[in-house]
Amino acid sequence: VSPLHLKSVQGVPGKKLVQDATYADWWIIQFGKAPLNDVRVRKALYYCFNKKAMNAASFAGLGKSSWNPFKFTRAFNGAEGPNSYDPEKAKSLLKAAGAKNITVPITGIQGYQDSTNQGAIIQQGLEAAGVKSSFTSLPIAQWLDITYTKGSWEGIAFNAGNVPYPYKNFFDYMVDPSTLLSKFTGGKSPLPKIATLYNNVEAAPITSAK
Repeated sequence: VSPLHLKSVQGVPGKKLVQDATYADWWIIQFGKAPLNDVRVRKALYYCFNKKAMNAASFAGLGKSSWNPFKFTRAFNGAEGPNSYDPEKAKSLLKAAGAKNITVPITGIQGYQDSTNQGAIIQQGLEAAGVKSSFTSLPIAQWLDITYTKGSWEGIAFNAGNVPYPYKNFFDYMVDPSTLLSKFTGGKSPLPKIATLYNNVEAAPITSAK
């Protein structure tokens, strides 16, 4: 259940609400093209991310932001990180860097509401700092093409996934029950050591990552 909808499922008789999350979203930077190939510009844009507003819009305030505004993690423990939002400071730093009339497009993913919510807030921050910006939401196939396939996106692009490293998913993909059957036993029983490891992973309790 999305954090935005938690209140609607709280207090249901006979049900227990367990809050847990391993989801994170962040914004990937196009280092290979102007203007974000200039570290001074990137440092200036640090102050265009209103993390408090992004948290409220995407995670009902239940998220936990890192020190880096380009990354935002949904977690139900921990306080909100420092909010470095200051578009006037960004504008000053851009001026000092000689970055005039720059444009930073924003690309989201259709179906990912957090990308839409945060994209609008980031666009406001950029424009408040005098940066031209626009938000586009792409189908996942097109997004994959310009990011992981071609690396051709402009400005910043939304990304999301599980954290920490999704070892459980990886293990499932590589060693799911259908691959545990040994050809040496005629496919009648799994390889004992692999089966034991798999079962241990399955039974392991979910703990917060440090």
